[in-house]
Amino acid sequence: MERVGSAIGFEDGDMLKKALLLVLPNSLARRIQQARARRMLAAFEKKEVRRLYGGYEFTLQIADPLGQAWYGQDTGPLPEVEFLRRFRLKPGARVFDLGAHQCVVALVLSRIVGAGGLVVAVEANAHNARVGQRNKELNSAENLRVIPAAASDRAGVIVFNDGMNGQISDGTPSPRSIQVRAVAIDDLMAEFGQPDVVFIDVEGFECKVLAGAKRALLGTPDCFVEVHIGAGLEALGGSLDAIVEFFPRETYKLFMCSQESPEPVPFQRGHEMTGSRFFLIAVADKTP
Repeated sequence: MERVGSAIGFEDGDMLKKALLLVLPNSLARRIQQARARRMLAAFEKKEVRRLYGGYEFTLQIADPLGQAWYGQDTGPLPEVEFLRRFRLKPGARVFDLGAHQCVVALVLSRIVGAGGLVVAVEANAHNARVGQRNKELNSAENLRVIPAAASDRAGVIVFNDGMNGQISDGTPSPRSIQVRAVAIDDLMAEFGQPDVVFIDVEGFECKVLAGAKRALLGTPDCFVEVHIGAGLEALGGSLDAIVEFFPRETYKLFMCSQESPEPVPFQRGHEMTGSRFFLIAVADKTP
């Protein structure tokens, strides 16, 4: 479930402009960055296209270059989603999708769970959430709820480095930093009910998000976690060991896969796959 990409900002070669932003007062640098982002989005020719994604046909709004790269061509079934369909990802299931980008994967999930199920998609970037809402409308996905917020360990307000694929701030000053609403999985559960499946793709904030799921995890939902080793996890105070501890072996079986090795295999600490960003899948163990 590849959703990692460049945030709105300057190209890597434009180092002088990047440096100038760093020395300007944050408020002024933020206004410059936001103005540039608005110009980029305004210049992009939005379109609505019919595409296969995850094995299903959708009408999708293509509203920015990253969306064009990810959703501008047909895509077959998603291996991790197909794997979870063997377990609790069934018609009638309740699914939380955290870090939902433009809700295209959420649309796939909404088709799987059907009219009797529910998908709750949480996305911190306002532009992405708006496109996600439009994608919901274009596909009449009545069982999909789009929530413009960041997933965290508690409700409130949190600092977010905004961009096409932003992430929670690690405290480093940035002209892209804004304050956004934060929600926890347990808050979502109080509003929407116990999840059967949870997808977490939060650009390194995995540990904090799981810490906000203490009550929900008692119900042993199946979980997909994109583990951002070397890509934000450590900078935000997390670790692979800390993530694994949320899924005790008495109640869960763990699997892993990656873009390069998409077929899930049993999780092994120290496996070469765990040396960089990979996918951890925790399946509730129902055996006695």
